[in-house]
Amino acid sequence: MWQSSKNIIEKIQREEWAKAVPPDDEFWVHLGESIDESILPKFLEQFSSKIKAIIDIDPKLPEKKILELVTSHIVDFLGADTASIRLYDPHSDQMLSYGSYLLKEESREQYISLEKSIAGKVVRSRSTYLVPDLMKEDLFKDKSIIESRGVRSLMAIPLEIPRFFSYERDTVGVIQIYYTDVNRNFSPLEIRMAEIMSHRLSYVAQYRTQDVLSTTASLTSWTSCRSR
Repeated sequence: MWQSSKNIIEKIQREEWAKAVPPDDEFWVHLGESIDESILPKFLEQFSSKIKAIIDIDPKLPEKKILELVTSHIVDFLGADTASIRLYDPHSDQMLSYGSYLLKEESREQYISLEKSIAGKVVRSRSTYLVPDLMKEDLFKDKSIIESRGVRSLMAIPLEIPRFFSYERDTVGVIQIYYTDVNRNFSPLEIRMAEIMSHRLSYVAQYRTQDVLSTTASLTSWTSCRSR
């Protein structure tokens, strides 16, 4: 439900650190006006623009390219350094490297363990996993990226593309977003924004499947007409 700046300010005023400013101080009036007229409108404009950019990705592109483009938008909006994608491969029961943004694919292991990796943990739990310091994370095995890119913290968000047919499997995986900050404090807002942008990928994937099916149907129809 929508909350006006008045409700937001009332919540802020209940915080211990905010009690030093009297409730009737003009500061709160100006803050409310700033929230309504500038802060929230600008934020929503930027965020909705990025969501639209994701949804508008050409569904005719290869799946790997679509994933990389979505990841680039997430990295750009969150001010991260780089990101990588891993999908669960049911045939090998491992996590397959499936694209990246500003990372060299050849420097990454093609497969990593489902059981003893951050990617595997995210896939099994279907929830975001935060690593404030990669050097201290036991599940993060390949620490060469810390030296090559200078990244020190990580947000790993679940990625899920629902199946189109009943006999297919859902595609599940993880987008691993790297930051240069050591002991990074991930805010609930940036976590939720990353998750929302990841979820928008399902729309692009759905459009791609529909486009492939439409093209296949057209070719079948054309071939049928030609054979008569």
